[in-house]
Amino acid sequence: MTEPISCEESITRIDVLVESILASSATSTTPLMAEQIQDELAKVATTLQRVRRCLVAAQQKQNKIQASQLESIASGLETAIMSFQLDSSKILLVRRMRRDAEFFVRELTNPVFYWFINSFKYVIYESTTPVKVLFGLILALPIYLLVPQLPYRQLVEKILDPVIQETPACKQEWSVTQVSGLSQDTIRSPQQTRITECDVDQTIASLVMVGIAGSLGSIVSILTRIKDYENEKYSDTVLPIWIGALKPLIGGTFGILIFTLASADLLPLRIDSIEKGRVIQKWYALYAIAFIVGFSERLVKDIISKTEDQILPAQSESGPKR
Repeated sequence: MTEPISCEESITRIDVLVESILASSATSTTPLMAEQIQDELAKVATTLQRVRRCLVAAQQKQNKIQASQLESIASGLETAIMSFQLDSSKILLVRRMRRDAEFFVRELTNPVFYWFINSFKYVIYESTTPVKVLFGLILALPIYLLVPQLPYRQLVEKILDPVIQETPACKQEWSVTQVSGLSQDTIRSPQQTRITECDVDQTIASLVMVGIAGSLGSIVSILTRIKDYENEKYSDTVLPIWIGALKPLIGGTFGILIFTLASADLLPLRIDSIEKGRVIQKWYALYAIAFIVGFSERLVKDIISKTEDQILPAQSESGPKR
């Protein structure tokens, strides 16, 4: 028979180590311990508690390999904490040991998804901020490639079909005017224009195109300004990944917004003034504007500000009411 393993000594050492961490935080001679150090010590204490639970589970299962690995991790954390208590500059050593312990504990507690989570955490911990931004962009790229392929016509068909059917046909009104004493028939502009399926298809195509152009503008903006994201403040957070993943979405949304504002004549952009026989030129203009809007956030702010001045001219001149 195999001799049953006992991890009571290691479990006791972990309990003592956690108590010493809590005691050092409570009785610190520093008036206000640095927030970064407090946060790291709290994470170490939490990780030690997780190691303790895994160690108890390994003892119950009589898994000598896991127990030996967990004891080694606990011993490494203990050495790092003792070094930190002697010299507070050893906080980086504590952080490294804590992250290594987190990776192994996650492998034990989440055997299905641990590889994906650990890979994601590795990018967060070991990569620079620009690399995180590019990583977020790469993660979201398949979604942005899929969005233009969605069946938008089928999605809006149930909403637009009643509008198309109920819109009356164009009506031409005739009037009689006097020119040099002679009556002359003239045609007035139609009061209502019938919405056709062709109009709907063209609008959907335009919206998709400007959305793609705005997203591409944001992607090019990320690639050309990648050095601007070098900020150590976000070296240990997931925020740069979200920036890389969502910035193209923001650029595409701004492109669609500018297109709708221009189509509603709320901007001094007269795209509709292009001759009707030159449809390609109109599309080129829409694409270029949406790309520039996605590339430059400052331009979007200026356009929105001018739109507010146009919609509310009196309030913009007098200033905000108190």
